[in-house]
Amino acid sequence: MNGVKGVSELKKYLFITFLISWLLWSPLLLDSQHISIPGFLMPISMIASFVPSVTGLLLIYREDGKAGLLEVWNKVTKLDFNKYWLVPTLLLLPVTAAFSYFIGTGIFGGEGLNISAYVIITVVVMFFIGGPLGEEFGWRGFLLNHLLERYSVLRSGIILGLIWGVWHLPLHFITGSTQEYVPVWADIFMMTVVSVLFTWIFVNTGRNMLVALIFHWSINLSVILFPYWQVGGENIEVLPNLWIPTPGMLVGFLVLILVTVIIVCLYRRNLGKINPDRVLSLLVRKI
Repeated sequence: MNGVKGVSELKKYLFITFLISWLLWSPLLLDSQHISIPGFLMPISMIASFVPSVTGLLLIYREDGKAGLLEVWNKVTKLDFNKYWLVPTLLLLPVTAAFSYFIGTGIFGGEGLNISAYVIITVVVMFFIGGPLGEEFGWRGFLLNHLLERYSVLRSGIILGLIWGVWHLPLHFITGSTQEYVPVWADIFMMTVVSVLFTWIFVNTGRNMLVALIFHWSINLSVILFPYWQVGGENIEVLPNLWIPTPGMLVGFLVLILVTVIIVCLYRRNLGKINPDRVLSLLVRKI
């Protein structure tokens, strides 16, 4: 792909995705600020979470036609990667969140986990409407592939994480959203760190889109099952919470940063070339 054209496509993707997503979120945003909005406009905000994927697929079709879409489909259906990578894909974020939650509640107190049938249903439904299908064909399927043509794996992950975090900005001002309870800076910071881990897994599984969908789902799963970010937040009464992290968030930050730093240090020369067989054999030998 021509470099100038590639940059133009990236700018086009970001402009369309941000503009349409934020416009679709605007009814909920205005309603949360007590500005009267016709009721029939409220449901359209639910479509916003699908804009990244729809925009990405449209631009892929514009660039490469049906062949481009077929390649995306193959990245969903072909499991030609080392299956060891399903371990961090499924467990890395939930285990990190669980560890953060129990450390946080142990230090600051809090109620035990309440994993009800409603929570389980929510976790399942979130795979389809909570981000994975709505976002990943854009963020990873289109944008990250283009970034990797220009930057290292680590830098691409950081750039995408910053973009990903800023995209969520309107949700911090929408009543009832998870982001309403999370400081803007903290959310962007966490998304950037998670994006580095995401990119590490994505590259090492041959840019497999099914893995991307599952890992995004595992992110949602971790914060629903183990809400470490709520621990110690009883005294934070002013919403939206723009600046002050809960003690539980700080614990989560430290744990996630530690995990990410270890991975980056172990594979700092090239995050994209990692031999999971060797890693597993070393772990087994240590045990």
